[in-house]
Amino acid sequence: MSEPSKKSFDFSILVVHVAFIVFSFYVAIVFPYYIGLLLIIGHYTHERLHNGCILTTLQQNHGYARKNEDFFHYLFRRFGFDVNPTITTQLHNVVKTVILIIVVIDFVERVVLT
Repeated sequence: MSEPSKKSFDFSILVVHVAFIVFSFYVAIVFPYYIGLLLIIGHYTHERLHNGCILTTLQQNHGYARKNEDFFHYLFRRFGFDVNPTITTQLHNVVKTVILIIVVIDFVERVVLT
C-alpha cells in the first residue's frame, strides 16, 4: 500500500472509530434499553473473541497501532501526546461504563418504575 493511501486508510479507521463511539452513545440515549444491551453484548463478545475492538485490531494488523495498544492510546500518540497506556485503558473503560449506565437507567425507567 502506498504511503498516501496508507495514511488515508489510517484516517478512515480513526474516523469510523470515533463515529462508532458517538453512535454508541446515540443508541444508548435514543433507543430502548434492549438495543443498547445488544450493542454492549456484541462489543464485549468481539473484544473477548478477537482480543480487542475490530477497529483497533485493524489498526494493529495494518501496522498503524502497536500490539496491545488501545484506540485512545493510539489516537493520543497520533496527535503527539505521550500518555500512559494505563490512563487510556481507563478512559476506554469509562466510556463503556457510561454507556452501560445510560442503558441501565433506561431499563430501570422502562421496566422497574412502570
